[in-house]
Formats: sequence, C-alpha cells, structure tokens
Amino acid sequence: MFLEGAVVPLQAGSTIFTRRYNDEVEITIESVFANVAVAGMSPLRVTLRNQSAIDRVWNIDYTGSSGFRTGQARASFSLQAAAGSGETVHEILIPFLRSPGGWANYSLRISCSGLGSDGANQSGNPGDDWPQVAISNSLANRNAANLTAEAAKTRSSSGSAGDFASSYQPGHLPSDWRGYTSLDQVMITDTEWLALLPAQRSAILEWNRLGGHLFIFSRDADGSAVLKKLGLEPRRSQGTISLITWDGKDVPVKEVIVASDRPERFLRKPNAGLVRAMNRSEWPLAEVLGPGENNPIVVVLILLVFAIVVGPVNLFVLAKPGYRHRLFVTIPVISLGASLLLLLGIFISDGMGGNGQRVLFMDLQSGNSERRAYLLQQQICHTGILLGGGFELEEGALLTPLKLSTSFAGDRGFEYLQRGQRFSGNLFQSRADQGMEIMTVRPTRARLEKRPSADAGAGPKLFSSLDFAIDDLFFVAEDGGVWRKSGRIESGQEIALQKTDSKEFKKWWEVQVGSFDKSTGVKLKRLTNNLRPGEFFAVSTDSRVGPLKTLGAIRWVGDKAVIHGSVASSGSEAPTL
Repeated sequence: MFLEGAVVPLQAGSTIFTRRYNDEVEITIESVFANVAVAGMSPLRVTLRNQSAIDRVWNIDYTGSSGFRTGQARASFSLQAAAGSGETVHEILIPFLRSPGGWANYSLRISCSGLGSDGANQSGNPGDDWPQVAISNSLANRNAANLTAEAAKTRSSSGSAGDFASSYQPGHLPSDWRGYTSLDQVMITDTEWLALLPAQRSAILEWNRLGGHLFIFSRDADGSAVLKKLGLEPRRSQGTISLITWDGKDVPVKEVIVASDRPERFLRKPNAGLVRAMNRSEWPLAEVLGPGENNPIVVVLILLVFAIVVGPVNLFVLAKPGYRHRLFVTIPVISLGASLLLLLGIFISDGMGGNGQRVLFMDLQSGNSERRAYLLQQQICHTGILLGGGFELEEGALLTPLKLSTSFAGDRGFEYLQRGQRFSGNLFQSRADQGMEIMTVRPTRARLEKRPSADAGAGPKLFSSLDFAIDDLFFVAEDGGVWRKSGRIESGQEIALQKTDSKEFKKWWEVQVGSFDKSTGVKLKRLTNNLRPGEFFAVSTDSRVGPLKTLGAIRWVGDKAVIHGSVASSGSEAPTL
C-alpha cells in the first residue's frame, strides 16, 4: 500500500498514512502542521492501536530531500505498542535540509514484523517570500480565504506558496521546542493557550526565546493586561509575543497580515547567510580560522609518478617484451604501492582529524520558573583524514550542516542519518572545509545575582554563580544606566562595577556578535535596542562554558561564548527578559 500525500491549504494537520491491518491492529500518521516544511524539524503524530495478544514494534524510516545538491536527511524511529494496550500516541520529529529552491519532499517507509511494509510521500513548495505561519483551526475556520487573499497581495509566489498559513489542532501541538523550528510564527487564542498542557506551553516559549514569534488573539482589547495575566512579556530575548484583538469569529485580516509581514524570522531565507554555499566574507568565523591547507599538488604528483611507472617503465623495463607475463605481478604490486604512497602523501599533507573554531551565543534566563540556557553554536573546521564521521550529541538539538563555497568537498550534498541524538553520514568529510550550526536548550542553575550595596551612592554589585569565568561584563541598572566590569571574573566572585555609557557598550557588543554570520549578527544586535533593567551582556573564553561537542577527532581552538541574560536579585527570582 503506497499513499501519495498532497498539501491542502489551511487544513488542521493532515493524515499522511493510515492502515488497519485487522480488527485489532492499526496505525495512523498525521502531520501536525498541514504544509510540508522546508527547514528545521517538523512534528508527526503517530497513533498505534494494538489490541492483539503480542507486543508490536513499528519501524519508521524517513528520507527528506529539499533540492538539487542539497542532499538528504534521514531519520529512523522504533515505536512500541504493548499487547492489549489499545491506542498509544507517539510524537516524532523529522529533519529538513533547506535549499535555495524552497522545494521539499519526503518519504516514509513503515514496517512492522509480520505485517509487511508500506510507504507514503509528501511534497510541497511553501516559498520564501512569506513567513512560515501556523494558525489554530478556530482562527482559520472562518478566516482562511480572506487571510490567503490578503496575503497574496503582498507576495510574488503562486500555487501552494500562496497559502497564508498551515493550521493545526492545539491539542496536537508538540511538547518539544524543536517541533516548532520549521515555523516563523504561531497564532493561537488566549483560551487555547491556557488549555495547552504545561509541556506544550513550555516548548512554544523555548522556541520563542530562540527567535520564534507568538501571536495571541483575545477578545480583551487591553493587550498589556492580557499578556500580564498570562505571565508573558512582549519581548523575550530574540522572540516577540504580540496580542491581537478579535471578536471571537472574525480576525482583523489587514492587521494580521501587517503583523505577519515582518523582517524578523526564526527561519533563514534560502538565499541568505548560512543556508547557501557561503563565501568566507559572509562568515567572519571562517576568516578567523583562515583558508584550508589541503594540497592537491601532492596527490597530482603521486598520480603522475604512478602513471609513468605503470606505463612506460612497466612495459619497457619491468615487463619488457618476452617477459609480459610479469604484468600479472607488477601491475598489482605497483598499484598497491601507489595506493600506500598516496595515503602517506595525504597523511603528510593534511594529517589526521582536523582543526576548527566555534563561537557560541548563550541566552541565560535564570528565573525560578525557567532556569534555561538557550544556545546557538556556529562552528567551522578544516579536516584532514577522518576515519569516521559519526558523533552523538549529549542533548536534544537542532543541527544544520553548512557547506562553504570554497570547500574541497565540491558539490557533494549532505547525507546523514539521525537516530535519537546519534548522527552518522557525511556531515564531516575528509579533506574539506565545512561548517555547522547547532541550537539547543539546556537546563541550568547558573546565574548572576544582584547584591544589596551598603553605600546608597555606590554602584551596583553583582555576584557570579556561573559555572564558568567571564572576561568582560556589562550590566543595565534600574535607572537604565550601563555599568561595566573588565577583566576575568571567576565563579563565586563578587563583582564591583564601573559606570560606562551605552555608546561604548553597543560598540563593544557589535564587535562580539561580529563572529557570527551576518544574519545572526543582525538578530543579536537587536538585543541592545530598548535596554531594560536587569539585563547583562558578557563574553567568555572559558572552556567550562560548555560548547556542544560533535566529532571528537576535530581539535577545537579559540572557543568564544557571547552571553546575554537576566540578573537575579539575591534570594529572589530573576526577571523575565
């Protein structure tokens, strides 16, 4: 049984595959968001029904492709349903590689021992001239046509790319922040928001911290009061939360379109920044590491010598006329020797493993209700000979491979398999320049605390309960003034600050975020707009800051962490920023 899926505009999710094997066993796979994603990770909802007398295990193999020379992302899942368990629901996340074409398609292979195997396909082209939006079905039901028509006036694409949004059932929303990384915006009513499970709300807010944009619709016209009642702030680090008033039936179409059509997005445009094959000038981190040292001349010389030896030398000296039977011996010996010499030449020229550099952005929110560190890591490396490219991340993360236009790997696309947190394939290739971007959310108790000062005229004092040392620190006081502490600050140290000015601070911050690619740098610069009391900005070169570890064969040097966060008052919760 092979099902061909189709993308239908503004449906509340879509059924990708369903099969009833018999009266006791059944499987249904649904896409939580109806439209096919072209980046990040997208959630699938798998419902298993097993009323038989034996335990069942379904294996689901996913293959996703998103354009010419982009490559393939694969993932594998094993889902169990105990005997007589009735219905069980599983949430799985499938990865996508973004391509300049914007087109994406994927296939699923579903198998269960004794029940055979089946397949399903989905494809689509949402385009890139409009944000990727998800809207709850209650908002979409009466307003889908009007929203799509109004959005079409500002868009250049047609067909499926003209759809305003993908709708969803709030109860089916994922409880993992990575399930929202295929979206720029999520739209939901205030009553639906309150009805979500705590894990679902937490996942949306984590995605929001990382740059997602949340729109809440309410009948109450006092937006500030509604957000305060919900315990939310309009600005949360890189993300925003906006309130739109509606009458419970019809949304203000033009207001929604204007609010949605914004330059700030969670997803990158296909032709911007790191998504396409990059020039080094677009990524300062690549310039810092410098050009690779892979030397093809050594390989060419060895092959030239091999051609001379296996040809004229072999035919006229080693196996000259009358001794042609020696060719059965000389050719294998010469080939083996040349292969060993080639490996030796590559080893001498490029070495084993590789060298790399990483830069990390950490958003540290230490409030008692949150206690999270939001991490964005970009890395680049030159590789020599690699004996393997597989690695395992210690925490759930969103990984995006980045191909440099100067890479010796040429036009080879990425092909990798994700099984849990284990990655294998060619994410790391021998003798190549390549990069990677990784996002994760990490629980933490680390924090900076504000200490009371005995002298009312003295500047603010902080105390570091961080797990690592920081090299430079700026702090925004209650009156909006900016204070600074230069020099190494160890964990457990009280911090006396000196008054400085916002111009000096913003100039310093611009330099620190300059290590990231241009589009990320622009996002991080916005953190200095409308500074609020309790914010701090810092930089650290301490290895204990905890960069995400990928391939162990790479020697990482010069790690740097750029840090933003909220300071807690001693013995109290940090403010939400």
